[in-house]
Amino acid sequence: MQTITAFGKECRGSNGTQKSLWVESGRKKGAVKTSALGSDVGAEAGVSRPPCKSNLGCFLGSDVESDDESSIPRPPRPSPSPPVPQNQGFLQHRLWQDMTTEDFKNFEDIENVVAILPVAAIEQHGPHLPVCTDACINEGVLRRALELLPQNVPTLVLPAMPIGKSNEHLAFPGTLSLSAATLTALWTDIGQSVAKAGVRKLVLFNSHGGQPQIMDIVARELRIRCNMFVVTLSWFSFGTPEGLFPKHEIRHGIHGGAVETSMMMHLRPDLVKHDKCRNFESLTSKMENEGYRRLQAEGGVGFGWQMQDLHESGAAGDATNADAERGEELVEFAAERLVELLGEVHRYPLSNIRSRDGVAEALELASSHNGRWRPNG
Repeated sequence: MQTITAFGKECRGSNGTQKSLWVESGRKKGAVKTSALGSDVGAEAGVSRPPCKSNLGCFLGSDVESDDESSIPRPPRPSPSPPVPQNQGFLQHRLWQDMTTEDFKNFEDIENVVAILPVAAIEQHGPHLPVCTDACINEGVLRRALELLPQNVPTLVLPAMPIGKSNEHLAFPGTLSLSAATLTALWTDIGQSVAKAGVRKLVLFNSHGGQPQIMDIVARELRIRCNMFVVTLSWFSFGTPEGLFPKHEIRHGIHGGAVETSMMMHLRPDLVKHDKCRNFESLTSKMENEGYRRLQAEGGVGFGWQMQDLHESGAAGDATNADAERGEELVEFAAERLVELLGEVHRYPLSNIRSRDGVAEALELASSHNGRWRPNG
């Protein structure tokens, strides 16, 4: 049986128990089994594996299972946990695809459930890191956040979107890319389907630096079309712990440098090629040394670039200054802040979203006060 993983390992269900997150499309010989935030076959069988283990990353994998499943040792199936009552503000599941249509209909406060759409990239990360780097980091941070998330913050993780807009990396083999128009349409369509289920809060959780602008467009579009509250962020939106990495590396090590290499050493040490780690000094670092103070590749001022413009290897940053310990600390740092954000999104009042009728009333009120808006009462 071939297994295709879409999202990593396992997380805790709302009742606190460890839960397998596989979604099976068949158990016949040769059938394909998919996962979204799920454990792989080895983990299901009790085989110890590194965190976020699947051969092509946490979003995509190609572990090959023996056709003779009787040869795989299986632990006794545990007794099912008692169901979590959904009418008390708790969701029984954390994954969108684990819900039944009746679950959506019967949950009393479905509008305030927080849906999470993980978006990442499959793109080259230099000679030392796999093309699944962004996808695996996304999964690692989100999986840890779900372990820390309180039960009273109802969240549903949507099937992950591993391929993003990565045309700045197309000079390097292995990169997969979709156009901005395709991603905008895809994520908007998914958001509209979420709204049709009654969920009005959506978080777009990203791990690729080349597509935050697309998320912003989608968030605005869903606000206009569906009256949704859509939050956009990347794991790196939270920054890094003070002093964990040199400031120069934070500014210039934007792709396969010390930061991402450290996280991969923690999440997928089996895929890091230590002998290929180098100090890939970026063009932006050289520009800084040459006295450029306003002109930058990214930030408040930026210019269009291809990755080979920054470094011919496809990486930017000092990968030799990386270690798994700091990678783990950074995953924990980002996960804790993501948990805090999800709690704030959950309690954000939807009444803050004004209808068009409300705007018309405000304009009418302003005109009655000689064109100056005044608070009612």
